[in-house]
Amino acid sequence: MAARAFAAAARPDVPRLARRRSTTSGGRPQTYFIVPWHSYSLVGTRHLRCDHSVRSVSISREEVLEFLADLNGFLGEHRLAGSDVVGVFAGLLPEEADNVGPEVALQRASRVIDHSAEGVSGLLSIVGVKWTTARAAAERAVGLVCKQLSKSTRSPTVRGIPSIAPAPAAGHDAWERPDLDPRVLIQLEESYGPARDSVLALMREDATLTARVVPDLPVVMGQVLQAARAEMAMRLSDVIRRRTPLYLSAALDRSALSACAGVMARELRWSRREIGAQIEEAEADLEMFRGPLAADLRHVAA
Repeated sequence: MAARAFAAAARPDVPRLARRRSTTSGGRPQTYFIVPWHSYSLVGTRHLRCDHSVRSVSISREEVLEFLADLNGFLGEHRLAGSDVVGVFAGLLPEEADNVGPEVALQRASRVIDHSAEGVSGLLSIVGVKWTTARAAAERAVGLVCKQLSKSTRSPTVRGIPSIAPAPAAGHDAWERPDLDPRVLIQLEESYGPARDSVLALMREDATLTARVVPDLPVVMGQVLQAARAEMAMRLSDVIRRRTPLYLSAALDRSALSACAGVMARELRWSRREIGAQIEEAEADLEMFRGPLAADLRHVAA
């Protein structure tokens, strides 16, 4: 069984709210959170029952507005309207198979399934539940793989996030920076930490990579190339939604997407046809994020 889940990116002045439990207008128990997210507030989470055969998720405007109405009981003067929501994160989560009640009951632990019992030797599946437990689930899966391959395994201890910054090029000081807007430098520092030097190195080699992707966010083209070259971004939507905060930009249009696709195409050797397909896929992904309340935002802009 599966459940739809969504959280909203809203205006930044909403007060932080962590684990506030209540009963919704529909009689459902609900735990809310509001945390800072880039220059917005991330507000969540609502779980909705859906058919087990569903393979993609969509959230309606009415469902988001109902969620806001329930949440507004706590917010007082900071009440949220549809026009305050810039986008909606949505996905599918696994529900307990034996739950027959009217309320959603999510699985509490990840599962690693060995399909050899079903006659499919060598196939493992992971049913993930939380990002915070993803590493533990991955370790169990790797352990099963090593056991099947008669390989020894040991669990590494993570002592921090390693830097992937390259050694400074000859003639360059490690802290030498291209001529960049201070807001871009701050964003690089916050996003990459010590690995910011790898992005700076790309921009030293090619000054065109210092250009901003959009005027309303301090994200530069060098980050697009870094994502494709060093962060395993294989699709344009990987860069827009999962490697940078570009999806939050009101100025991210087809022209900006085309520029990003051009940078990735040179690195990944995309054909013209593939470039077009990547742009269309990214536009569809953005429409899903912005879609539920896009009309409310357009009304305010007008």
